[in-house]
Formats: sequence, C-alpha cells, structure tokens
Amino acid sequence: MQRLIGGPKFAHRATAGHCFESLLNHTQMVEDLDIFDVSDLMLAAIEYNLRDYRHVLRELEDPETSYMKDIITYVDPATRKAALFRDALEKSVPTWFSNSQEITLSACILVTCRRGGLKRRDCLEILTRNPSIMDKLLTIVSSTRISSYLKDTSYSLAATVLCHLTKMNMSLDGNRDELDTSIKCNQLLYSQPYAVKGLVRAWNSVISESPRKIARSFTEQWKERMYPDMAWQCVQLLPHSRGMLRICILQLLSNLTLAAVAPHHLLLALLPIAYVACTRAPTELECAEAELRGDHLVDEHETEFRRVERHLVHVEHRGFERTGEEQPLKLLGPVTLFIPQETIMGPTLLFTLFRSLSTNGYTLRELRRMSKMPSDTPIIDDFPTPLDHIHQIVDKKVIGKLIRLTVHRRLGPLRESGRESLKSDPHLALEIYISAASLANAITDFALHPSNATAAGVEENMDSIRHAFQESVFATGNACEAAGRVGAWAQAKMFAELAIGLCDRYSVAEAAAIGWDLAASREKNIRRLEKSLQQLGQ
Repeated sequence: MQRLIGGPKFAHRATAGHCFESLLNHTQMVEDLDIFDVSDLMLAAIEYNLRDYRHVLRELEDPETSYMKDIITYVDPATRKAALFRDALEKSVPTWFSNSQEITLSACILVTCRRGGLKRRDCLEILTRNPSIMDKLLTIVSSTRISSYLKDTSYSLAATVLCHLTKMNMSLDGNRDELDTSIKCNQLLYSQPYAVKGLVRAWNSVISESPRKIARSFTEQWKERMYPDMAWQCVQLLPHSRGMLRICILQLLSNLTLAAVAPHHLLLALLPIAYVACTRAPTELECAEAELRGDHLVDEHETEFRRVERHLVHVEHRGFERTGEEQPLKLLGPVTLFIPQETIMGPTLLFTLFRSLSTNGYTLRELRRMSKMPSDTPIIDDFPTPLDHIHQIVDKKVIGKLIRLTVHRRLGPLRESGRESLKSDPHLALEIYISAASLANAITDFALHPSNATAAGVEENMDSIRHAFQESVFATGNACEAAGRVGAWAQAKMFAELAIGLCDRYSVAEAAAIGWDLAASREKNIRRLEKSLQQLGQ
C-alpha cells in the first residue's frame, strides 16, 4: 500500500489512497498495524499531498498513460473529442486531484482515531521514525490555496493531523510520562524551520480572504462546468473547512505555549492572532436579520459565513456504530480530539500567552511601558508586529472588557453545554469541561500573578476574576464527574484532587464576596475523590 501511494503513476497513487482510507474506515486493519507501519503509511499519504496537479496533466498527455483520462470524471463526455479537451482537463484535474489528496489525509486522521486516539508515546515513535512528517504537514498547512479548487480541505485536514500528534491539555497533568512525551512532540514541532511562522502565515491567509470574494469565485467556477447546481452546496461547506483550519492553528499555538517550548519574543508576535480570535462573532439572530435584508444571496452571505466558521466545534470519536437504518449514527468510545470554537480557543490562547509572558518578566505593566519591540521578535510575511497593536491589546479598558466578556458570556454557556452533553455523551462532556477549566485557569493564573493582580484593568474587575476561579473549580469538579461516568477513575481521581487543590488556594472571604460557598465545593470534591479511590480499590 505504501509503495502504491508513492508509486510512479497518479492513477495507482490515487486508487491506493482511496483503498487505504476505505480499509481504515470499514475494517479493524489499523488495530493490527505496527506503529512503524503506521508512521510509514502516514508519511506516504502526506507526501502524496505535496505533489502538484500539473504532473497529472503531463501523464495524461503521455500516450502510454493517456488511458487514465477516463478516471477524471469531472470532464464532460461531450468535450472528450473536442479541441477544447485540454482546457477542460486543466479546469477539472485540480478538483479531482485535490479531492484524492483530501482522502489520503483523512486516512491519517482515521489512523489516529481508531487506535484510541494514539497514546503520546505512539505519537513520539511516529515522529521519531519519520521526523519529516512534521515539516511536510506544516508545508501543506501554510501552502497557497489553489485558486481553481477553493473547496480544498487538505489545509485543515493537515492541521488536524498536527493537532492529534501534539495534543496537550490538563488531562495529562496526572500522568507525568504522558505529559513529558507530549512536550517532546511539541518540541519536535517547534524545532521545524519556520514552524510558528508557517502557522501564522496560514492564519493570515485565511483572515485576509473575503468570504464574499471566495463565494463569488467558487460559484463562477462551477457555472463553467457541468455541475452548476452544486455551486451553492459547495459554498456552504467552505466556512467549515476555514473554521477548522482557524481553530486548529489556535490549538497548535496554544500547545506550544503550554509546553513552554517557544521563547517569549515569539509569544509577543502571537498576541495579535489571539486577540483577533477573541473578538465577537455574529449570532444566529444577526444572520436572520441579514437574511431578511436579502444578504443571504450566494455572493452576499458574509454574516452567516463568519458565524459558521467562528462557531465551529471539532469532535472526533474513536468508534462509530449504526443503531438502525433510520436511527442517527451513535458515537461510542472516547473523544480522540476535541477543539472548541474559536470564541473559546481565542481567549484560552490569549490568557495563556499573558500568563507565559508574565512568568518571563513581560507583565502587563512592562508591556505597557515597552517603547520598542525586542530585536529578536520574528518578522512574518515581511510585516513586523506593530508595537501600537500590542499597546492596544494590553490597554486597561481592553483587558477589562476581555475578562468580563470571557467570564460572563463564554465560560457559563460552555459549562452548560457540558451539562447537556453529560446526559447523552459523557465522553464529549468530559472534553467540554476540560476546555472550560483550561480557559478559567488561564484567566485566573494570569490575573492572580503577583505583578498583574494590581495592574489597571485587572484590579477593577476582581469580581469577574472571582467568578472565573469559581468556574475553574466547578468545571474541574464536573470533569471528575464525567470521567467517572465513562469509567476513567484514575482520571476522575486526578480531577478531584485538582479541584480540592484549587479550593485550598482560594480564601473563604474572596469566595464569599460573590456568594460562593467555598467550603461546600471543597466537601463535594472530597466526596468525589473518595468515590474515585473506592473504585480504584485504594
């Protein structure tokens, strides 16, 4: 299979990629694969995505391989003998080839899902055997979009594979070996030349694209072909792939920050990205109002486009089971990858950056007094990070607004989403609670840093900080509850201990200021800990 995916003829490569994805999707083959075989197959699939569609055109012109033109199903049969056949192929080949590339990358994601999400040690072995996997994935993520195939999702799929390989969150805190291994995976990512620059370049590329321009261009493409009715359906898929790429980039940058592998001068260059991701996203009501105004046309639907891509949540489960012909697909097994929407990932990254910068001496006061950017701050896409933008982000009014918006408009609904999911899918609820706890912890760790606690913008919003600390305890305790529901008692024990530790860090007087019974929360988590210990036989 590996030799075929990397073979000399594009038809063999494409067919092998399709077979690989189908076998992984419908059989248990992946469970029997050695981790080195997995690494080699992933490398072959990723290298296939680095090829250019023009080599397909060259093969179709070669008399020995011209028979393969029948595989290109997007060419109108009526034009096969016409003089414009070459022009028809040039329009159709990029679409067909990009679609086959997407399938091979989907196979890489299936590998990571069906093996239980891959243990951190497995990810490290994959990367150690083929270190170029990281660099090649980054090349795909940061490459220029092919204008003739705007629906291409290979960028977001490659970013998803990177997220699987570098996954890092607070659920690893109780397992030192897993945490250390995850840090090593992120170190391998950061060690790639221009790794962070590539991610930032990909982010800037997506941000600079106008949804209206993309939709109009894509519609014009399909009107020229034999499937004009598919134009609107495909346009509706665009915000999903764009939103997926955006949250994956935020997750990867957050992983690098949490792993403490990136120097502080690089973190400064990431602040503008995190700030943009914190901005308010359109609501369903605003989209409905835009529709009433007639802004929902194919080339004028920017409000809905932005809403979908910025509210996208990515969830991958290990296994799937169909419960009946007319029943919806029932998800089973642990969640192998969960990335919350951009309006959650943005604040998480921003406050994590603030926290890391504070520990390196770049507190709010220092950032506000800074008269010039450090000389080693990277220049990305020929544009240096403007100092006035940094000053705008750390302005006391902006900081205060970000804290209030995140605590009162985003943490509460996120925890409520976890409560609803707990009824039907405790695996998903566990990931939602972890995301809520991570965001709340990032806010409190930043705000309660000795140099930031009395800074302008933080001191005036201490009530919101207290609520963030409360949400941190609640979300961590609820994560313990969800872990117990899925039988992960060792993980439940860890979350219970974390929740108790948070309660011990906070004062009863501070909690009472917002009407929070801290002692009751502590007792509740002690009971959770006792239940976990009982289930573990300790």
